[in-house]
Amino acid sequence: MDGRALFLCYPPPASDMAVECLRFFRGKTVAVVGEWDGDTATAEFTTALTRAFRLKRRVPLPKYARACLHPPPPSCCSPLLSPDCVLFSSSGSTQGAALTDSAFGVEE
Repeated sequence: MDGRALFLCYPPPASDMAVECLRFFRGKTVAVVGEWDGDTATAEFTTALTRAFRLKRRVPLPKYARACLHPPPPSCCSPLLSPDCVLFSSSGSTQGAALTDSAFGVEE
C-alpha cells in the first residue's frame, strides 16, 4: 500500500497551484476540500484529476454564512454551492510516477 496522499484545502481558483501539485504528485490518493465545480482550483485541475483518479467518496461539509474572503467572487457564498471533501484513488497507474501529459489533455 502506498502511504502517500495529496491533500488540498480550497486551492485558489485563479492559480495553477493545484494542477501543479497534481502534476508532480506520485501517490495514489487525492483528497480535496472545496466547492466542487465551484470557486475552487481550475477547470484544468478538475479535468486532470478526474482523468487520472476515480472518485471514491464525497462528503458534504457544513457551510458557514459569509465565510467568503475579501472581496467575494460572485459564486462565493451562493446557496447553490457548498463545500465537500472529495476523495479520489488511482487504479495504480500513477503510483510511483508523475501523471502523464494525457491526464492534462496533452497528446503524447
